[in-house]
Amino acid sequence: MRSEKQKIATQRGFTSISTRLAFWMLLVIVAVGGPLAVYDYVATRRAMMKAVSDKGRHLVELTMERLANRRQIVENSVKVLGATMVSRDPSEREDRLRDLIKAFVLVNPDIYGSAIAYEPDVSGLEAKRFAPYVFRNQSGELEYADLATDDYDYLSKDWYRLAVDSGIPKWT
Repeated sequence: MRSEKQKIATQRGFTSISTRLAFWMLLVIVAVGGPLAVYDYVATRRAMMKAVSDKGRHLVELTMERLANRRQIVENSVKVLGATMVSRDPSEREDRLRDLIKAFVLVNPDIYGSAIAYEPDVSGLEAKRFAPYVFRNQSGELEYADLATDDYDYLSKDWYRLAVDSGIPKWT
């Protein structure tokens, strides 16, 4: 059984002014502060998501612009190389042509590799296939490969056919 003091404390529990005041203050704080906290969370989240989205969009646009600029630089470099090749004598020694594309790749860090692929019947190289290729290996050093092998058959490759069919020196 409960003692007399416990009964009196239980009866007085909600009747004391301090208990009532604390209860109503807590109720008002929760009733007003709860929705304000939810609104603040939603508004802050929305603002942060918009900021992240805007920064992401800006970063994508900036990256696209940088890539377009680099692509234009590479295209212009290839056009210069193509114009150089058109003005050269096709019977020029093979080692000099290899040196030319090696220098071309060396001075253009955005270019992974380059080839000069001649049409056999117009190359002046005794009607043989000729396609020296210089490229950067995994460590960034330049390597040479001959694309004019029977195994590779560069004459049937899309990159070669696109340039030949266009009739102009072309980056493919």
